[in-house]
Amino acid sequence: MGRHEEAERQTLDIYNTRMQLLNSISPFNISDSLLKEYFVSNEDFLDQLLLVQRNNKTSLVLNRYSPEGERMNEGKTLLNLPFNEDGNSFILVRSEDKSKLLLLCFEGDTEGRKLHAFLFDGNWNLIKYTRYKHYLITQPLIQDDFTSFPIECFSNGPLKLANSGEWLMATPSRINSNFLLFHFNATDTGYNSKEIKLPATSTWEDVDLAIDNERQEVFAGIVSIFQYQPLKNVQVVHYSMPDHALDFDSSYRFNTLMAYRILNQNLTHESFIMVPGTGFMLLKEYGRPYETDYYDNNQYIAPGGLESVFTENYIVNTVTPLMVNRDGYTRYDRLSGPRALYNRGDLSLFYFPAHTNDSCWSGIIDKEQVTEFNTPYLSYLVMPVNKRIFFLYNSFYKENDDYQFGNATILDYKGNLVIDEGMVYWKLRNTLDFQQSHQIGQNEVAIPYENFKRKGFAIVRFE
Repeated sequence: MGRHEEAERQTLDIYNTRMQLLNSISPFNISDSLLKEYFVSNEDFLDQLLLVQRNNKTSLVLNRYSPEGERMNEGKTLLNLPFNEDGNSFILVRSEDKSKLLLLCFEGDTEGRKLHAFLFDGNWNLIKYTRYKHYLITQPLIQDDFTSFPIECFSNGPLKLANSGEWLMATPSRINSNFLLFHFNATDTGYNSKEIKLPATSTWEDVDLAIDNERQEVFAGIVSIFQYQPLKNVQVVHYSMPDHALDFDSSYRFNTLMAYRILNQNLTHESFIMVPGTGFMLLKEYGRPYETDYYDNNQYIAPGGLESVFTENYIVNTVTPLMVNRDGYTRYDRLSGPRALYNRGDLSLFYFPAHTNDSCWSGIIDKEQVTEFNTPYLSYLVMPVNKRIFFLYNSFYKENDDYQFGNATILDYKGNLVIDEGMVYWKLRNTLDFQQSHQIGQNEVAIPYENFKRKGFAIVRFE
């Protein structure tokens, strides 16, 4: 799909499973009345859901395309909502089995906000409409791109839709510094909320929910900081959907840098992701060191000062740098920041379990990356699939080579290097842009590339 900014048009190209172009839909005009569009993929069709402003209403309009790229219907109006809201007020979520879709709309200002929940089946037949109004309910995230996709079971974020139609949402509390985990029913207006307590001296940064439909359980992970960016707290809880109860709650406090240092001299990106069924992982990628007098490379908290920040359960890393495998992967058996200053492309990993019989670990991938600093995404594509964690990135084949090739590091869920399977140096002359990749299925991701100003994309499937 491409968008032509000068003409405010979109074209839609349809490919088969062998990446052969089947059809190109005539340009689609974008008008001021179009608030947002969602693309929802299925095995037998592709849906384009349009949110359109019409007078004092907001209409949901559906276009459907066959796998061959032919229109199966055009401009079918699903609903007319009796109010106007901008596109950022809507969120679309899909269940793991793809049998249900949930469209949320947060109407009104922050204080008097109403929540409209429209539950559809996979063919956009309305199952249930529910309207909520409560001062504790807030919008958990904003899908701010004009062209967007539903939040899936494999998506990182604070919203999940169960196969049963129940849905869960984690949001900051309005009345204190804690979080609230909401559990909404599928058949009535009832819901439950549980408070997740965070350290009083911390400020939250990121939140993820993971759902297991078979076991009917939900994991929530929340990252917060203590005054200084490298000093972290990760709160992990387990929620039983049938019992409406939190039965596991653990807090992990640590320093992402070595010893008592507190300044990220060359941090580029951070990402907090779920590891399905087991826990969460914090990823920190570094770029070039800052070379300026405004940054003190020796800035640190003196011994004894860190204890006053963490108050309890703190971890102080070793004062001397830990061993790091150059141009490779190194694992540590606790939450450790191995360095005070990192090289460009270094990726630190910190794992937090959601079960009492599991343990923390950390590690570092030392690989030089030549990517865009200003993008909000990691240079690495990280995919937890089938009890493996795949790290895909571009790597120089040999020293001073002009080309970077696709490469991979594969770990198990314990952080151990997997060396007897996977991908090593894919034979491609195209440098894949992992920062612009998009996961399109449970085990599938689309990655764009550019080759001598010719643009394309690759599909990678994980078995």
